[in-house]
Amino acid sequence: MTDEVQRDLDHSRPLDVHRWSDHPAVGDWVYRFWDEHLAARFPKQTRGRQQATEDKYQFKVLLLDLYVAWREDPTLLIGVGKTNSAYSAGSRYNALHISARMIQLVDAMVELGFLNQDLGKEITGRTTRIWPTARLIAEFEHLEFGDLYIGHYEGRECIVLNDKRSEDDEDAKPIPYEDTDHPSIRASEHRAKP
Repeated sequence: MTDEVQRDLDHSRPLDVHRWSDHPAVGDWVYRFWDEHLAARFPKQTRGRQQATEDKYQFKVLLLDLYVAWREDPTLLIGVGKTNSAYSAGSRYNALHISARMIQLVDAMVELGFLNQDLGKEITGRTTRIWPTARLIAEFEHLEFGDLYIGHYEGRECIVLNDKRSEDDEDAKPIPYEDTDHPSIRASEHRAKP
């Protein structure tokens, strides 16, 4: 842990992979930040298999979720998976197609001094926790828009089928399903990308 303040690692929530905003002021800030600090580290792919969602849009999800969490509760940490298996870019529960590239984005933000992290123990089930440094908080404090300009991507799944066995079951995982699995499920009419 690189933060001078002791953090409660249990006071956290998972990264919201559907955090989004189409507001011009939000986009201007995110993409300026991207261009100044991260674009050179993540050049656009020109060959090979293309990602479903560009790095800068995945970064937008990360930065906006950090900002919203900080606005809601400055002591709240974000849990992020540090293994490739933590990301299912093609899942119906991941409409923005956030991929394992998120690991590299988080690592870059840590290296640049914008994030603190406490590495998790993925095998035992505790994911890595991240939170903004004073440097990133200074960016947040100078924003001229609030978190009301930030919401969720409209294409996210509104019904999550999970394997929760009881009200006390905190380890419930979303269960993938297809719209054709049952005749009473109507097919999705629109699943657009940003």
